[in-house]
Amino acid sequence: MNKPVPPPGRPPGRGVFADTNLPQADESNTDSAWQQFQDLENRGNARFADTQPADKTILPGMMTRKPATPGTSIDDVLVEARRNNRVCPQPVFWFQLYDLLPEGVRKPPAPPDGPAWRTASSLAKRMALRDHLEFADRSGALAAVMAYLRKLREQDWLHMGED
Repeated sequence: MNKPVPPPGRPPGRGVFADTNLPQADESNTDSAWQQFQDLENRGNARFADTQPADKTILPGMMTRKPATPGTSIDDVLVEARRNNRVCPQPVFWFQLYDLLPEGVRKPPAPPDGPAWRTASSLAKRMALRDHLEFADRSGALAAVMAYLRKLREQDWLHMGED
């Protein structure tokens, strides 16, 4: 094993290198090391085909944007969802909101619950709620979701800084 080598200008046996046994990096031929790296990368990439752009016609009809009722926009719903520093509805209310979303080919994942609720950050919960609200907008359910959110009491929401 190589002896530890302190940085230039620092005497040996002092500072962070005093009680360590760090190996010295040994680069004998950087050109061959770079070639080995490129060979490994090319071997790994050979398993995957080049990405091809998809045609919009393959998207399901559910994913095309449908306008909500006049006067209700995704921005209005997001403002309502973030009012008073809200993060998301408490789990039981969030699952009721999730049930308002129409079944679709790409319905977003269910809200976090149980251990996932306890470990998810407030920002992650807020982003998951945003995904649900954007899905409601795309699927034409935004007005029903907005009506539901407006019926919730303030204590039915999780707020920033709360657990």
